[in-house]
Amino acid sequence: MLRVVYNEYKGYCIAKNGCFDESENNDEVTTDGFDQFDWSEHQDEKTPKSYYDSYTVEADDAENESMYADESDVALNHQRDGGFSMRNVESEEVKNKLPPKSKALSKHQRKLERKREKKAQKGIKGSKKDKNTHYSFDNVASDAKSVKVLNNLYAEIISVSGKKRLDDKILQFFDVSIYGEDLVNLKDDEWFNDNDISFVYEYLERYQLSKYDKLVSSAIQLVRPSMVYLLAQTPEPQQLRGVIPPLEKGKFLFLPVNDNDDVEAVCAGSHWSLVVISMLDKVAMVYDSMEQANEREARDVISKVEDYLNDGTKFHVRLMSTPQQLNGSDCGVIVSQITGYLTSKLLQLDYLQEHYVDMSLDKVHLSSIDGRIFIMGTLLNVLKHKLNKA
Repeated sequence: MLRVVYNEYKGYCIAKNGCFDESENNDEVTTDGFDQFDWSEHQDEKTPKSYYDSYTVEADDAENESMYADESDVALNHQRDGGFSMRNVESEEVKNKLPPKSKALSKHQRKLERKREKKAQKGIKGSKKDKNTHYSFDNVASDAKSVKVLNNLYAEIISVSGKKRLDDKILQFFDVSIYGEDLVNLKDDEWFNDNDISFVYEYLERYQLSKYDKLVSSAIQLVRPSMVYLLAQTPEPQQLRGVIPPLEKGKFLFLPVNDNDDVEAVCAGSHWSLVVISMLDKVAMVYDSMEQANEREARDVISKVEDYLNDGTKFHVRLMSTPQQLNGSDCGVIVSQITGYLTSKLLQLDYLQEHYVDMSLDKVHLSSIDGRIFIMGTLLNVLKHKLNKA
């Protein structure tokens, strides 16, 4: 529980007197991460909370439903079926075989190869960080109806855009360019890259934070993954002032963390986690959907933020209880969902005038497939809107 409240004159601030009754927040929540927002002020560009009304599974479609059940199960178990190489992605042999990064098409081919390899590596991630620690998953296949919804959305985006190649540009959404490869990442059991998370962050900024004045919109900083990685890899973070967003002006920093330790390798990381820093409380909260797989990387990023501020600030690190992923590929969508859910709590301004903000996820259950459906459907709606205005 953070002792942060919202004051209509001061913005987010520290409450002087305790006023939160913990008994008020005992209900369990099942969410896609985005259904807590009010989208009503953007009717023209509105993203529905659910896409099941538009993409229903007919009662007599038993044969197709079985097909999608098989698909979700196969996708979940592709690694043990030998679909991916278990070779060392850091080896010089692999690096020498990679196409040059200078060509756009080669870059996308290279990223796909990296994605396949890192997915295979995730099954043995523990051996990279701690030889005595291995991570296992419940391996519950996604609901067949949900997989069909997701696939229908994907097919419609391909149809509407007319773009089928992985290196085709599907959409330019403000500062984020979405390519065919990024779209594939949104499908069931696929791996999010920084572009996918950036799209979610851009969307939340444009359609939620933009509703509020600067007391709010500047207080919540959704830092793009590429900027977080740049911060993590820079020996002297103060040199990044003017390059990355002004972290010192924020009250809450959302920082997606990737464990890629090879600056020369595209998409070489194997896991996403999230750090949320409350500048007011001097607390850094670490949310990790795979136990503490990214704890070292998270602490490194937190340390770099302290170096960036250069004012003696030291953050108290809290490893937060986090919904755990059921497979080896949902870490990115879970980071996006947690960001959406926690941002929605920070935007409940009327509530926060009398209560502390609760950043706990102890009783929150995330549906990763529904999160993918929301993001894929959002991308489709944005694409249609842009095409209708053209």
